[in-house]
Amino acid sequence: MEISLNCLFESIIPHSIKLKNRELAKHSTHIEVYFSEDKIPSSWSQITGRSIFIQQGYLRAFEAAHIQNIKPIYCLIKEDGETVGAAQYHLVNFKGEGLRPYLPQEKNQTLSHIAEKTIMKWNWNLLISGNIFISGDYGFSFKTEIPRNRKLNLLSIAANYISDHFPDLNVQGILLTDLPETALGNDKDLLNHGYSRFEVESNMVMDIRSEWNSIQDYMKDISSKYRVRTKKVLKDSKNISRKTLSLEEMIENRAEIDRLYNNVVDNIKFQMGIVNSEYFIGLKRELNDQFEFDFYLLDGKNIGFISRFKHDNEIEVHLIGLEYEYLRSHKLYNRILYDQLEVAIEQKADKLIYGRTANEIKSTVGAEGVPLYCYLKHVCTIPNLIVGPFTKLFKPDEWVRRNPFKN
Repeated sequence: MEISLNCLFESIIPHSIKLKNRELAKHSTHIEVYFSEDKIPSSWSQITGRSIFIQQGYLRAFEAAHIQNIKPIYCLIKEDGETVGAAQYHLVNFKGEGLRPYLPQEKNQTLSHIAEKTIMKWNWNLLISGNIFISGDYGFSFKTEIPRNRKLNLLSIAANYISDHFPDLNVQGILLTDLPETALGNDKDLLNHGYSRFEVESNMVMDIRSEWNSIQDYMKDISSKYRVRTKKVLKDSKNISRKTLSLEEMIENRAEIDRLYNNVVDNIKFQMGIVNSEYFIGLKRELNDQFEFDFYLLDGKNIGFISRFKHDNEIEVHLIGLEYEYLRSHKLYNRILYDQLEVAIEQKADKLIYGRTANEIKSTVGAEGVPLYCYLKHVCTIPNLIVGPFTKLFKPDEWVRRNPFKN
């Protein structure tokens, strides 16, 4: 079948093309690629089940926000004619200059200079398996009988297929992102096919004890040292109120949402993508009670917001907006963390997922780090030779784990 790639790229692809690659052929595998959520067939929802971040409601909200620098791509993966997996990819333009703040200071200044010069030249169209705004392995779903290492291989196969068959996308690098140990299995095949593995910041996760019915129950289980700290946070932030917004209220306050979110963006050293108020509004419209959005107010002024998802009896803290001047004086960030714990307790969640960043302060509440790993390769052999050595330069920031509990 002869297909015009320019035409497909612009008008969406509801096509399935059998693969001739040897690795795929021995598994009778073929991939279906779609560039729009509204072209995805019903078999997508059958395979994704309750996985909220690749349900079509979430995908619709993401597309409707028209987030710059990100093109969503969706794949259905079939073996022997049966759909066994669904995967979401984000195509982004990745510039190495954003990594400069993360380069370690080598004793050998010549080596540091070479590393910096090389990284600064990186300007890739990077195909990312997963969702760059969500920490964890939420970008794909497979039938339960598919073993872990096969899932990784199928994600790589689908990414290679996109790269090989849609040259207009000009894919230069592939990143399988945010995979916990439980999702990895045996990664020997990936490493043998040119991928380099590296660790990124941990996902901070807190188990919610079944005997907790209120924040007071939680405070009974923490040591006196941390109980004093918690009370100090609540005292310093007592004049701050939290309000959960309806869809209509979010629409009315879209300018404030953008303002507070951009405050955070301006303070982040490296950002692959930036959302907007339409993203949050779309999530509320599509997911309804599965997505919540809270404003924080002081004397009638919006000084922050937090967003979160409810899925699989878990609370997943999402993106945040802040007025930084209130972080120290009113312990705004600490208050937000404790409020999310209170929400998780009240809603009888099993887990509270705080996400990445600020690991130490999140551990003072009781969260523990779940290590996450990524696999990166350049699609061309020669450039890929330097990817491995350079990924070894990037390590998560060291942090001190705190344990607030008595036992």
